[in-house]
Amino acid sequence: IIEEARCWDTTEKILYISTDKTVSDKKNVMGATKMCAETINSSMGFTSVRFGNVMHSRGSVLEIWKRQREAGEPLTITDPNMDRYMMDIPEACSLVIEAIEKGKGGATFILDMGQPKKIIDLKNELYGQDYPTRIIGLRPGESMSERLMTDDEAKRAKKVDGFFILEP
Repeated sequence: IIEEARCWDTTEKILYISTDKTVSDKKNVMGATKMCAETINSSMGFTSVRFGNVMHSRGSVLEIWKRQREAGEPLTITDPNMDRYMMDIPEACSLVIEAIEKGKGGATFILDMGQPKKIIDLKNELYGQDYPTRIIGLRPGESMSERLMTDDEAKRAKKVDGFFILEP
């Protein structure tokens, strides 16, 4: 315990990587725990970074579709009207690096990700409208749309260089 305390005393920066699920899915375990962690991190004066879905990351819908296509299966879509914020791995990495460089005093950095994209449109762009699709429906705790900020956060956020910054 003493060694661990010394580590915290000498740590200059910690960056917590969060998710848009802190806003949209507070009722499920992932959303609730991510929001708790953001709050704790901010209260300790460390920086958080929050963003949407990262394409081609482990668990990404694109990786799921890739496995389904390789197996000759239809691509699963939760709902044709479902939408999500999407970014690629280089964008996510840049956001993390910029947040750690600029972050201070418990701020949360949120990438301005533009408008969310319908999942069915993403599927059609990548595989065409004719590739078989299977609609599976919402699972418990899942939402049709995700938001990057609460209404209160959106009122307080400062727009800086493609980011929204929430001061504690």
